[in-house]
Amino acid sequence: MKGREKWMIPILMALFAAGGTTYGMAEETLTFYAILIPVMIAAGYDAVTGVAVILLGAGIGVLGSTINPFATAIASDAANIPFTDGLLLRLAILGIGWLICVVFVMRYAAKVKADPSRSIVADRREDNLRHFMGKTVGLAADLSGRQKLVLILFGITFAVMIWGVAVQGWWMAEMSMLFLGAALVIGTVALIGEKPFVEAFVDGARPPWCGAHYGSRARYRGHHGCRPDNGHDPQRLGTGDRRPV
Repeated sequence: MKGREKWMIPILMALFAAGGTTYGMAEETLTFYAILIPVMIAAGYDAVTGVAVILLGAGIGVLGSTINPFATAIASDAANIPFTDGLLLRLAILGIGWLICVVFVMRYAAKVKADPSRSIVADRREDNLRHFMGKTVGLAADLSGRQKLVLILFGITFAVMIWGVAVQGWWMAEMSMLFLGAALVIGTVALIGEKPFVEAFVDGARPPWCGAHYGSRARYRGHHGCRPDNGHDPQRLGTGDRRPV
């Protein structure tokens, strides 16, 4: 990327900060760790750089919540004051905090790019390359026109998500459909093939699916009292048999 990859850091942190300051972007960032960490590693940085861009970007946005309805608006309503009170101070916190975070991350990223051994996860460098980059390790880092188009589509998806949540009141269902649709479009544009696309999609969706699965099972146990002391056999859980012993 001819030295221009460093500008991804302030741009992406600004986008995450925008999400944080407008609607308290937090758990919505989980999807982006799997996307940005490989991008940062491919750019010559490390996994911590990708994590920092997301975590500090969204975090400073929430810290300087300007119009966040889930924090500023609720607190202002409870205090019987207009939510615009203190807006300039919050903007100052947001701007100064964002600048400090960007400088911190960019300095760390430059240090890692110049000498990978200075990464705080240098001992896991090879593991991270294999895990996040897979078969792309050792390939040229120059982006083709098709890859650039994929990155542009990703950026548009990100912008649409922020607009939808901040302006249209979107939440998990709408964001899920947006990401599903964007994945289909990007998979088609990238011409990666049906089987690799499905495998990549399932691998990416496996962590949240597992969490949803175990969360639903925990709720079932809580609602139906599936415990040994109330006449249910715990060995039958997950087998479809919910009859009392």
